[in-house]
Amino acid sequence: MAKITQRLVSFTNPEFPESYNPSMVKFAFSACNFVVGFLLLSALLGMIFWSLTYDYTQTTNSGREILVDSGGNWFEIHNSTLHQIDDTNLKIGDEITYTFAGEISDVEYSSTYCDQDSLDGTEQCWTSYSTYYRFLFLNTTIETSAKSIHDFYFCHRNVCQITMQVINLSTIPDVIILQAEEVVM
Repeated sequence: MAKITQRLVSFTNPEFPESYNPSMVKFAFSACNFVVGFLLLSALLGMIFWSLTYDYTQTTNSGREILVDSGGNWFEIHNSTLHQIDDTNLKIGDEITYTFAGEISDVEYSSTYCDQDSLDGTEQCWTSYSTYYRFLFLNTTIETSAKSIHDFYFCHRNVCQITMQVINLSTIPDVIILQAEEVVM
């Protein structure tokens, strides 16, 4: 044991330059650790927030261009050629062109919101209304917002060539009308 004690005593204190300040070094290390910790915590919270708000029920944008003929056959346009497909399930992003002959009906949705006044405790409520338009695509009811109605309302009880894109697959699929042209017979 005597040899170990002698070796420890033989170490000399390191010589630091006069500008060396141990409290500044500790501060720099603390600041660096704080920044790294803050970035890691922010990334973790961001990933948790994204996973909680991501809608897993929606499929990715399929990007299919589909043409439906008068017999109800589905064709995918791929490299300017038509290929008949068996998958007739709508997917988000599908761009569908077909001939529409039928009626367009409107549906009005309402949502009521209430706030309680913090001063006197009275409740103030208001109702917002939105109109959507429904029509048949083969045997499926499709819905579109009021933004698209001016693009295709002239198709009501007429024959039109409609191109639409699927944007939502809720209980009633939601589409936007990209183009509508009346078919003259």
